[in-house]
Amino acid sequence: MKVKRKGIYQYEGLGWHMNQSALVIPMAAEAKMLHDINIEDFIQQRLKEGHIFDFLLRTKVPRNSRLVMVMDDGTEIEQQRICRYYPSKQGGSLVKIMPPLEGKEEYRRLSIDSQWKVKTCNNMKDFDGDVDIDYYVEEVKKLVID
Repeated sequence: MKVKRKGIYQYEGLGWHMNQSALVIPMAAEAKMLHDINIEDFIQQRLKEGHIFDFLLRTKVPRNSRLVMVMDDGTEIEQQRICRYYPSKQGGSLVKIMPPLEGKEEYRRLSIDSQWKVKTCNNMKDFDGDVDIDYYVEEVKKLVID
């Protein structure tokens, strides 16, 4: 069977300029819809097989903004402008700090994946396997058509 993958379901043949974040999500959605494979089992298997890149997400902030990791104790750790990360059981919150809007004085703070803790992984040696599978399962469920 030949499968045509488009839009949010595409995970192969992505150009360098296309978003390649969390490719395990469209893979798991396809596995569920075409082969009735359990979503969590599929995701766990990809992780066990060491397909780390399939779990990473990416964010980018403009030059006039900053990206920080806010830890539970309130400590802010400066991050690079283009940052890879993954939802984890431990970790902190990624926050974009942007300049104030015209006529305002307060800097704007926007959380990235605010309901989940994350860890940055700009160097693959930093990946410790503490992946929060629940994040990926929830995202796959949004794509699955019953």
